[in-house]
Amino acid sequence: MNNGMARKLVWTGAVVAIGLIIAWLSTSSGEPEQIAQSRQTKPTAATTTAVQVRTTDTPARSEQAIAPAPKKDELEAPQSFHFDVDGEKIEGLIWPSTGVRVPLLVLVPGPTDRAQHWQPLVSALAASRPMHIAAFDAQRLAQGGHESVDQRARKLARIDQVIEHVRSRVSRPTVIGLVGNDTGATAALLVSARRRDVRATVALSPLLRIGTRSLVEVLDILARRQVFAAAPVNDGRTTAAMNALSKLEHARLSRPSIRGPGLDNLTHDPGLVSDICGWLYATLGPVGR
Repeated sequence: MNNGMARKLVWTGAVVAIGLIIAWLSTSSGEPEQIAQSRQTKPTAATTTAVQVRTTDTPARSEQAIAPAPKKDELEAPQSFHFDVDGEKIEGLIWPSTGVRVPLLVLVPGPTDRAQHWQPLVSALAASRPMHIAAFDAQRLAQGGHESVDQRARKLARIDQVIEHVRSRVSRPTVIGLVGNDTGATAALLVSARRRDVRATVALSPLLRIGTRSLVEVLDILARRQVFAAAPVNDGRTTAAMNALSKLEHARLSRPSIRGPGLDNLTHDPGLVSDICGWLYATLGPVGR
């Protein structure tokens, strides 16, 4: 083989080798590009799916934020009332029930109580069962101290007049319950002793006497009534009354350890309020329609 033929073979081999190298390089550089494109495509699809899921959830959370939560103890606005008896103005509030033939509960004030002071107890009572509730202010009714027989009779008659006035404004109450505080608790017990339509009486911080009238005089009658009495353990004024009421066979007594006497302390004690509501629920009879 001469030198010319050898050079041709060398050049031919070199050209073929260069061609193979270029083809290999082209194939190798194409594969990463396709893999990169494939990898970019997959996360994009996943990102789109995630965005779609979040977009679907957002309106549901928004609707939940807008919808108001139901309130079990939500009350309608109370109705006011007032009337005059012998120059004395008696005024108060009525929380009427929409139920038919439900009990009427009258709240009897102590010396410094006002109708709105009963709100914590009213809210709890209204949530526990349907009932008409009335609270009233009567300064001379709530005052204690010594008084004549006539003064005492007029004082107790005021409670009767409030009961009848409220009963005429609500729909056919079945039975009556009384809740009194301080001297109002003693007055409520005395009224319940002479009214057969009073089925239950709650006495908060009762005193033994109101004027010249003592609870001892009516214990034999109260023994046939349903009585719930509560007074703070540190309230010495109520000791005599609570001792007298403890002799009643069916009476329920409670001595909560709260800061001191007063309607605000009593009605803000959740355990006592719960006990009162439960006792009234059981004592006032079946729930009406």
